Order: sequence, then structure tokens, then C-alpha cells
Amino acid sequence: APAPAPAAGGTPGPAAGGSAPAPNAAPAAPSVPAAAVPAASAEPDEEEAPAYGGAGYSRPAPETPHCVESSIRLPRELAGRLPASVTLRFAVGRDGGASLVQVLGEGVDPRLAEALQSAVRDCHFRPGTDASGKPVRLWVVMPLRFAP
Repeated sequence: APAPAPAAGGTPGPAAGGSAPAPNAAPAAPSVPAAAVPAASAEPDEEEAPAYGGAGYSRPAPETPHCVESSIRLPRELAGRLPASVTLRFAVGRDGGASLVQVLGEGVDPRLAEALQSAVRDCHFRPGTDASGKPVRLWVVMPLRFAP
């Protein structure tokens, strides 16, 4: 699999703190769109994301292609110990910011989860819109696959 493109304003390479870019992180299914899913908000002050039914909603998209993949910085001690794939779920707000980032699945190393959550928060997204074109807060599910 080809290496991900560098994030805007930077080049891939070791980051401060002894971490390095994730090796060959890529969307697991680039032809499958990220889907919005029903919300169960863990933060009572935040609005809930609408259920995704495809009824005229457009999905959020990263402003910089492959931003999440190129923003992943892993602790060196995880080299060679990555799972084949993980799935992220996060909300993209009307302002394009990501929040409520979750790494789905069992047995994910907490250091990997932290690196993935940070990568998602570092990216900015074009918000999803409703049928009238108004920006709305939506959940996004993003599968990632790591090359061996």
C-alpha cells in the first residue's frame, strides 16, 4: 500500500517525543464512504448527531485528503505490534471540528488509541450537511488498515 500523503504544512517523519508516523496507515475501504451513525451523546451539553438515513444528508470529509492517516504518530515501542485494522468513530461538528473520538474494538493498546484520537482531533473536516445544505453535526465511522 502506498504511504499516506503528508499533512498540510508538514512532512512525514518522527515527531517530538519519540514517535514516528504510522507505517502505511490507510483507509480500510477507500471506496466505501464513511457513514454517520445514530448518536448516544456522552456529553449532555452537546447536541446529538442525527441518525444517518441517507435522506439528503452529505457526509463530512477531511479538508486535507488522508489527513488522519498522515497525522498518526505512534510510540516507537508499538512498531511491529499494530493490529491489522481498527475502526474510529467520531463526531464532526458544524464548524468542522472533530470530537467524541472513539477507537472501536477490544484489545486496542491504549497508546495506539491515544495516537489515533490525537490524529483525528488534529484534522479539520468539511461538515456534513442536511438536505437543505445547512451544516449539521454527524457521526463518522472510519476504518483504518495497517500494512504489516
